[in-house]
Amino acid sequence: MYCPYIANAMLDAKDKTYYNASGVLLYDPVIGSDELSNSMTVVPFVDYWKGLHPFNDSFVADIHKRHESCGYADHIGKYLAYPPPGPQPSKLASHDDRGAPRPECGDLWQDVVDAAMIVNPCWDVYQVATTCPLLWDVLGCREKTSPPTEIEVADQFPQSPAPPSTSPTGPKSTLTART
Repeated sequence: MYCPYIANAMLDAKDKTYYNASGVLLYDPVIGSDELSNSMTVVPFVDYWKGLHPFNDSFVADIHKRHESCGYADHIGKYLAYPPPGPQPSKLASHDDRGAPRPECGDLWQDVVDAAMIVNPCWDVYQVATTCPLLWDVLGCREKTSPPTEIEVADQFPQSPAPPSTSPTGPKSTLTART
């Protein structure tokens, strides 16, 4: 949040011995409140990555309704523009009389994260397309009861560490299983 001010002070000092700043690099910066960074932007984020967030229609309708009723859509439309119309207001439409976010507004981000983790337990906000790793099975049977065909094997395990075996004689003889 303070990086631009710190860099500006370094540049204004004109002292290359101690402050030889030529730019600022921000990794995962928080440049505003959590509500501005998360809840306000989560619905456009979900809409942009719609194919990776297969939420049901009622949930999508709910988050859109809350995005509108909390004033987030209006705020983004007005202040996420160039040139900006002026300073952003210090009190958001989503806040109550005490200045705290209304629960339905402040919880919007967490509700989306919780829903994303239900449909994809390996969901990661920084790598949105991340899914859980595919488990490799020596028999090539992923949640199937019969051995796969050669085409199914190639489709299911294109990068398998070893080709699946449909008749593993080694384990069978070790276990003295019938072949």
